[in-house]
Amino acid sequence: MDVEAIAQLVTFLVAALAIIWHQQHNTDKLREELNDSNRQLREGINENGQRLARIEGFLGIGMPAVPDESVDAGPK
Repeated sequence: MDVEAIAQLVTFLVAALAIIWHQQHNTDKLREELNDSNRQLREGINENGQRLARIEGFLGIGMPAVPDESVDAGPK
């Protein structure tokens, strides 16, 4: 192999590695942004759930209480 062929091969390999590194960097950045977005959404949903529970408690509505099975079973 002559020097020019080696230089072209090295240039190609460096360029390929740079593209791979850049793609991985972008993927990591997007993953972090998505995780942050999901975390913020979970916090907002949690806050809304707590607010709804307080409103239901204040109004006296919500999920009905589960009846005690020992009361309903009666004598056997």
